[in-house]
Amino acid sequence: MSNLCGQKLPVEFKTVILNRNLGIYKNIEFLVKIKKLYEKYIDNLEDDFSPLRRQNYDFLKFLEEHSPCIYVISYRNNFCGFITLENIIGNQNNIYSAEISICIKRKYWGKIALYIAQAFKKYCFQILKITKLKALIYPQNKLVRRLLTECGFKKEAVLLSETLKNGN
Repeated sequence: MSNLCGQKLPVEFKTVILNRNLGIYKNIEFLVKIKKLYEKYIDNLEDDFSPLRRQNYDFLKFLEEHSPCIYVISYRNNFCGFITLENIIGNQNNIYSAEISICIKRKYWGKIALYIAQAFKKYCFQILKITKLKALIYPQNKLVRRLLTECGFKKEAVLLSETLKNGN
């Protein structure tokens, strides 16, 4: 990824594509790292109804269902996390809105995470031409709420009793 002056930026977003039926694979060397990071932070990413909380759930099937909207985050050529776009409204040629989920290794939290979030937001609007980017967060996830605010996201609504988290 380059800035407007053509300089190489220290962050890259690599699309992960996994389609076992058609034999299409791209950037799958990151699958183990994605799964490990996902399992570490599942409580911040999923509610009580997530199929990934069930035993024997096929993680590759989850990745296939979200492909090609899974992006590996590479910061200074190091894997530092992944981003998914879900609940897309529109089609691949004209995406109106999408919901973003981001999972970053702890050592990149803070200013680097903000930089990554801002860069991906720009990527979504300028490269993917998404009109509206949304994020749903759990009330206890104050770090992400602050990150999104600093990144320019605006609070539109509070969805009371939208789902269950840890039985509540």
